Amino acid sequence: MNNITMIYIGIAIALLSIAKPANAFISSDIEERIRQKVELIDTNPKIKFDNEAIFATYYLPQFYINRSFQTAWLEKRSLKPSSIRLIDFITMADREGLNPRDYHLDKINAMKMSLEKGTISSDELVNLELLLTDAYLTLAAHIIAGKVNPENVTPEWKAQKRNVEIKLDNYLAEAIHNNKVAESLTSLAPKFKSYERLKAKLKSLYALKAAGGWPTVMSGEKLEDGMRNDRVRMLRERLESDSYLDVNVDNRDFFDAKLKSAVIEFQRDHGLLDDGIAGVATVAALNVSIDNRIDQIKVNMERCRWLSDDLGEKHLLINIAAFELNLIENGNVTFNAKAIVGRTYRKTPVFSGSLSYIVLNPYWTIPSGILKNDILPEVRKNVGYLAKKNIKVIDGKGNVVNPSSVDWQSPSAASYMFRQDPGKDNALGLVKFMFPNSYSVYIHDTPSKELFESSERAFSSGCIRVQKPLELASFLLIGQDDWTLDKILGSTANPKTPETIYLTKPVPVHIVYFTSYYDLKTGKIRFLKDVYDRDKAVSDSLKSVPAKI
Repeated sequence: MNNITMIYIGIAIALLSIAKPANAFISSDIEERIRQKVELIDTNPKIKFDNEAIFATYYLPQFYINRSFQTAWLEKRSLKPSSIRLIDFITMADREGLNPRDYHLDKINAMKMSLEKGTISSDELVNLELLLTDAYLTLAAHIIAGKVNPENVTPEWKAQKRNVEIKLDNYLAEAIHNNKVAESLTSLAPKFKSYERLKAKLKSLYALKAAGGWPTVMSGEKLEDGMRNDRVRMLRERLESDSYLDVNVDNRDFFDAKLKSAVIEFQRDHGLLDDGIAGVATVAALNVSIDNRIDQIKVNMERCRWLSDDLGEKHLLINIAAFELNLIENGNVTFNAKAIVGRTYRKTPVFSGSLSYIVLNPYWTIPSGILKNDILPEVRKNVGYLAKKNIKVIDGKGNVVNPSSVDWQSPSAASYMFRQDPGKDNALGLVKFMFPNSYSVYIHDTPSKELFESSERAFSSGCIRVQKPLELASFLLIGQDDWTLDKILGSTANPKTPETIYLTKPVPVHIVYFTSYYDLKTGKIRFLKDVYDRDKAVSDSLKSVPAKI
């Protein structure tokens, strides 16, 4: 064998030695590196790859163990098309009210660029693979149930949660197998109509922000019908920018009937007194920045992710922030009423229950908190307060006690039961709606009808007072024992004896807290005052580092 032959053989061997790793790179070297890093996650959940924390510390190892550590996103030394679709979806995660950077977007894009330039190392390539998987799993978990644990920011949030039974590692494997990575993420979004409409509104606000946002209205005297000045022009421009008013080239500084109608519409959408006058509160709402409204939508999209998709074909929905009760049947509002909710220091809790019975002409057994804070201080000043309010004192054996025989200055005074008899002055009014719960919260009538005239109605001690309560009872009792509105009115005309009516089919009750939502009655998005100051905690948590999933 001559020297030339040996040179050719040497070149051939060298070429083979180069070609083999290029073909076997993904199947052997990378798989082994994936295995090693996955095992590191199991032993050290706080580990970082390329300074990026891994969040799916349970599902990610399971995913790779199930596929024998084979790559999901890489093909030789390039990204599969499914990887590009995932990166595109992550880039647009803000459309779901989420932050794309929570899903390693900056690092993934940097690695992708290195890969395209051919400068990526083997270790970085493995990290890219793992970060893509972690991004999918974390994003999927956040779309399903929210990024934020509601009980961490709002301990009172006990509403019925979404119940999406998905094992994320298997779900991802199926999405990759079916080449439907983006579609699989989209399908996880809440089916709650408010979520879909808030998402659409968020998209329009992003576009409006990109175009320069909306103008502000200078503070000053209230603006009303018939006025003419430069601030009226500002008001008109602000309402035009948000599609409340068509652009009018004539008399732009004049407050006409169309402008008044637009102001009223804006006020209704923002939970304000709808008098058509742009006073201090209305101007303040007009001047909320577009960034703040975007944040408000994101916060309430997150709340949608906390809430069950299945609230019941027929259910009661009470939105605390809207001071409103709706009876919803098959997605339509069949009954609507104003509601009074708990004061800021006696907040109405967020929870779900089952309305099982209605009591006409109820007694009111006074809760211990109200007794201690409200009733006993009045009785200690004037024992006649009890007779005036038609309240009886009852001992442990059920006997009525003469109030004059009680030492009201003694702590033992609080050991009695205090019960207000049925009547139009009863604190519960003529009817209460019972859905037994640990909070002792229920829906009821009230003798203080004038409070419903206020646009903000946080006046109760936690229970829900409802306008038109007898009409609500008639709607809930449709088809049951001839309980028409007339029959209910007859039974409450002379309220002396309680009457309990059990529903043949209990109705789910959901007390929620949304400061922005889709109004089924008007077909519009509403923005409301954060009466319990809960939005900031959710917003801050959405901007924080994700928790492990």
